[in-house]
Amino acid sequence: MLKKLISFLFYFMFSLILLEVGVYFMVKSEQLNIIMPTYAMGDSEDFLPERSYIYGHRHHPNSSYTVKKNCFETVYRFNDLGFRDEVHTARSDKSRVLLIGDSFTEGLGVNEDERFGDLLEQRTGRIHINFGMADKGTTQAFTIYKSIASEYDHDVVIFTVFPVNDFIDDDPSIGKHEESIRPCWLGDYPNYTLQFVPKKAPANKASSQWKHFLKRFTYTYDALYFLKEQLKMSFSKDTAMPASNYFSFTESQLNRMKYSLLKIKELSKNRSVLVVSIPSHLDLQSNKTIEESIEGPLSKFCSENNIGFLGLYNTFLEASADPVKDFYLSCDSHWNPRGHQLVAETLLKESNLYTIID
Repeated sequence: MLKKLISFLFYFMFSLILLEVGVYFMVKSEQLNIIMPTYAMGDSEDFLPERSYIYGHRHHPNSSYTVKKNCFETVYRFNDLGFRDEVHTARSDKSRVLLIGDSFTEGLGVNEDERFGDLLEQRTGRIHINFGMADKGTTQAFTIYKSIASEYDHDVVIFTVFPVNDFIDDDPSIGKHEESIRPCWLGDYPNYTLQFVPKKAPANKASSQWKHFLKRFTYTYDALYFLKEQLKMSFSKDTAMPASNYFSFTESQLNRMKYSLLKIKELSKNRSVLVVSIPSHLDLQSNKTIEESIEGPLSKFCSENNIGFLGLYNTFLEASADPVKDFYLSCDSHWNPRGHQLVAETLLKESNLYTIID
């Protein structure tokens, strides 16, 4: 009996080692694009572990998290509010710009000084306070501005929207993870009420040192997690996400975005508000024209409500024959440093928010 148990354990461990080696080579040969182990336990257990009944889930305040993939390794350090920025005082007599948005504004995949907001600060000398956070739609961005960001003295709000994810994050009818609480507008435009969905969710994710260890020291864990999520999205109606991007969206999705923009403009009072719409790398490969995109209705809406607007679809298409290769990370759907630089330069030239001092 003991020999059988020892034999079983041996073959079991040998199989796990073979699986780990196999996944390692699939990742290294770029056949599988997953998060890689960092072989360190010092980070927070999850990227967005805390549940906030203000704007959804957030990073642990005063924590760090390292993400390693084939084309980048980035350490994210979060301040006392859980945002990827240094600590700022609420009161200031200096000119300051607030950045609101999701992972593009937060700067996934790049270092802090490579983000477009930091590049603008370096170029203009104006302080840019970054309130961007991954996995946030326009509704959640509004609640961040209302509950936290608006308390900071500022002159300008730059609000980035990413329709692909924003429509999903803002839509209460689209199922997500049960623990991923988020505020959403419920009702019909413009008679909305702000409610959290799902209504019942744990305060925080359950802590597990074993899970943390497996994430940080094996390739297999994230490969299995990736497979599980793909299967869940493929077979479960509750988690299925509709095709929604720069060229395909419903009236109700657009109305929620408009309403969030109106509420931000209302809270900003007489400050300048600029909306920047971001296309995905797949949108740039669609061979469609800007007239077919969301930029038309968004630009018209912003103009009617004294909100600045800047669409980036043609900006990327005209900057390179292959904008996806040149401006997006090769192993991820976010901008690389050149992409952030292009956005910073475009804001300087076309937004009328900056006085450039050469």
